[in-house]
Amino acid sequence: MRPANSAVPSAGQVLAVTGSSGFVGGHLVSWLAGRGHGVVAVSRAPDGYWPAGVRALTVPDYTDVPALAATFEGVQAVVHLAARAHVLGAEPPQEALAAFERANVGAAVSCAEAALQAGCRRFVLVSSIGVNGQATHGLPFTDGDEASPK
Repeated sequence: MRPANSAVPSAGQVLAVTGSSGFVGGHLVSWLAGRGHGVVAVSRAPDGYWPAGVRALTVPDYTDVPALAATFEGVQAVVHLAARAHVLGAEPPQEALAAFERANVGAAVSCAEAALQAGCRRFVLVSSIGVNGQATHGLPFTDGDEASPK
């Protein structure tokens, strides 16, 4: 028996996964659907094939709280994977920083607010360990490490 506050969702619950068109998101959507969950696959780009039980929804902007709240209606949990990553040297540094801030901070806050408005019971933020740097130098990163993003 799991504790009442367990983070593992019960089979049959409906979960939304933002960033579903990404590498991790695509695998998570398939994994959840394979375990009997209803899944709302949320992305900015239309997705291709999804297993049975998956409803794909496209959102043009992860900072549009009212649109996201409508997307999350009837969902028990939101797993927020959407982020900006792997964009190197495409923009001047100040523009890149502003775009990362909007995509990785603003979008996360907006998705959390939308989940709350929609009555979701859980919001799971998944983020990159890349904020700690490129290498661990023999020891794993910890939450006490100083940020050293590249």
